[in-house]
Amino acid sequence: MDLTPTKDFLENKVLLVVDDDLPNRTLVVDIVLDFLPSMNVLTAKDGQQALYVLGQKKVDVILLDWEMPVLNGIETLQELQQHKAWAKIPVIMYTGAMTATHNLQKAFQFGAVDFLRKPADPLELITRIRSVVYQKVLEVNRNKAEKRLLEVQELQLKQELELLRKELNSNLLLLVHKNKILIDLKATCLEKGVDPKKLLQQVTRQIGHLITEDDYWGDFMDKFNKTDPQFVKILLEKWPRLSKGEVRICALIRFGMESKDIMNLLNVSAEGIKKSRYRIRKKINLQTEENLEKRLLGL
Repeated sequence: MDLTPTKDFLENKVLLVVDDDLPNRTLVVDIVLDFLPSMNVLTAKDGQQALYVLGQKKVDVILLDWEMPVLNGIETLQELQQHKAWAKIPVIMYTGAMTATHNLQKAFQFGAVDFLRKPADPLELITRIRSVVYQKVLEVNRNKAEKRLLEVQELQLKQELELLRKELNSNLLLLVHKNKILIDLKATCLEKGVDPKKLLQQVTRQIGHLITEDDYWGDFMDKFNKTDPQFVKILLEKWPRLSKGEVRICALIRFGMESKDIMNLLNVSAEGIKKSRYRIRKKINLQTEENLEKRLLGL
C-alpha cells in the first residue's frame, strides 16, 4: 500500500494562526493564502480564543505565538495536551522574543513539533507548514495501513482457525466411525467364536489395540491446541490433578462432543463416561447444581 500523500494533500486543510498582534496575523494569513490557496486559514488573538475555535472547527495545524495575554503559547500547549483530539494537532511555535535554545527545548517538551523565529521568510514559513502537514498526513496514512493490515491478518487467522476446526471435526467423525466398526467387529468375533481360538484372541487383542492407540490423539490434541491454545494450559494450571485421560475428555466436551460419541471414541461404556465425568467434577470442585459443559466452555 502506497503511504505517500497525494499531490493535493493540502486541499481543505485548516491552519489556525494564534497571535495577539493583528499585523502579524494579517501578514501570515496573506502569505499562506498567496502560496497555499487550497488551505483554509482561521485566526485567534490569544490562547483562550484558540481553544474556543478548536471547539467549533476542525484544525489540521496550528501556528502559535509564545507571548500573548490571557493564555500564552506554553499555557495553550499545556491545554492542548489535556484534550485527546487536540493533542494530536501539530503545533509550530512562532515567536520573536523567546528564541533561546532553552525556550526551544521547552516548546518541544510541551508538545510543539517545530519552531520558527519571527519574522520568518515567507518561503520558510510556507515550507514548514507544508512539511508539518505532510508528516501528519503520512502518519494518518500509516495508521490506516497498519489498521487495515491488522484486520486482514485477523481475518486470515479466523479463516485458518475455522478451517482447522472443520478438519478437527472431520477427524473426530472418522475416529468415531473407525472405532464403531472395530467395536462391532470385536463383538461379532466374540459372539461367533471363530476358530481357531488362539487366532480369535490374537485378532481381538489387535482390534483392542487399534481402538485405544494414541497416535490419533497426538494429532488431534496438536490441532485442538492450535484452535484453542490456552484451554489445556489454563485447565492444568487450575486443576493440576486432572489425568491425561480426563484432560482429553474435557477437550472433547469443550469441542462440543456428546457423551455417546465420546463413548465410541474412547471405547468406554456409558458407566465409564459417567464415572469419568464424576471424577472430573470432583477434581475441579464443581457443585451439584453446576453444569460441567458450561464450566469448561467458560474457561
